[in-house]
Amino acid sequence: MKIRKNSMIIIFLMVTWLLILIFTPHFNFSETFTIKLLSMFGVIELMIIYYTEYLKTGKWFTLYTIFISFYFFFNYGQCLMWAFGFHTDHEIGKWWVYIFNPASASVIIKTQLFVLKSGYFFHCGAMVCHLFKRKYDNIITKNDLLFKANLILSFITVPCMFYSVIHNLIVSMSHGYSSLYYGEYAYSGNSLLIILGGMGFACLIGLLFNSNFDKKVIKWVYIIFGLYVLFDLASGDRGGFLYKLILLFYLYNTYYKKISLKKLIIYSVIGLMSLYFIYAVKDIRNDGISLSSIINALDFQNNPIIKAMFEMGFSMNIVIVLLSRNPVYPFGNTYINGIIGMPTAHTVEIFKPGYIGVSEWFSQKYLNISYGAGFSIIGESYINFGYYGSFLMQFLIGIMVYALLNPIIKGISSNNRGVMSVIAASLLIPLCRNTFQIFAKNFFYGVIIYYIFILIIYNFLKKKGVNYETKN
Repeated sequence: MKIRKNSMIIIFLMVTWLLILIFTPHFNFSETFTIKLLSMFGVIELMIIYYTEYLKTGKWFTLYTIFISFYFFFNYGQCLMWAFGFHTDHEIGKWWVYIFNPASASVIIKTQLFVLKSGYFFHCGAMVCHLFKRKYDNIITKNDLLFKANLILSFITVPCMFYSVIHNLIVSMSHGYSSLYYGEYAYSGNSLLIILGGMGFACLIGLLFNSNFDKKVIKWVYIIFGLYVLFDLASGDRGGFLYKLILLFYLYNTYYKKISLKKLIIYSVIGLMSLYFIYAVKDIRNDGISLSSIINALDFQNNPIIKAMFEMGFSMNIVIVLLSRNPVYPFGNTYINGIIGMPTAHTVEIFKPGYIGVSEWFSQKYLNISYGAGFSIIGESYINFGYYGSFLMQFLIGIMVYALLNPIIKGISSNNRGVMSVIAASLLIPLCRNTFQIFAKNFFYGVIIYYIFILIIYNFLKKKGVNYETKN
């Protein structure tokens, strides 16, 4: 079998990198130097992943590179900042690990190596997908019937999407942002409307693809989502909408109009300065107006991107706790629980009385804290399969993620594959700092049920003889 040159380069890079990760701990470096070195390794590993994806796809900006970026931001974000010399007073190693003392240098090194190896095996799994890739045309077409099916469903789901965010805004304004997740108002609201609202984004993506990214449709979709973002920001959301916003940018750049490097730099600078100004005003408001508060607010260390990276990177604390203390989750395998509980977690309770998800158990039972620590894609593998078994699980999850982001399914149109991949991406990115059960439930309603509804409406319109047109 002939192996392409690009494949040989990828194999060489991945084997060499694995050997470096294996043998680095055997060198007698100081702990401080090792932490710095492994932090730089995180940047190198991410660059290798970007490059190998480029070798296979010919593109730097793909759904996979978006996903893997957040994979590292959440699980290795602070270390990436350390590689460039950025530090804060409340970073890992200087601040409490939830209720425990700050992590020691040896624990940080052990965790860094574990995360880097996890990312390595995850990416190997993703690259394996190219061995089984079947080629179908990727031409997006205008499909009037599918467009109308999405339009009809959007009249139900989009208002429900706004119901959810406005409900959150009201609760947040009345009882504080934390009340959305803890206490008697947590996850309140009409469950049916919330489930339907979860399909709103899918309908918007369906409208874009099946209109062949018509200019007017793009305008209305982006206006609707922009209004949603404003309500979400007003409710106190710290950026959960960001994943979808990046995906909309990806769609615009990939399918409608490629944004030039010059414009990208200009927009990035404007966006960064706007965020910088917002954060500065917030800090001055909190600290009071004075010369020292203004200087502190404008300090480069207060850059919103750096702040965001350190905040996301706190998810590494979950792996630190798991590796150093080995807590045992009492309700069995979380992946099996997630599959059983796809429609609702109550189905798991039938088999396991008193069941609670691993994220809630970790925060409220094990740590006994009043806020949610969340969880992580790497931590969940470890708590189920231990140290070495976790690497195998990351390999398998890498295959799953890449297959969902690049669905090559015979008999399904390019439009539907495109919609499916973007919806999957919007659900997979939060998995980096969450649990499989939440992903599985969202996938059930946001993809499976969504497509069932679209199929029903599509066939109904077809039987009624509604005009049908498909063209490039």
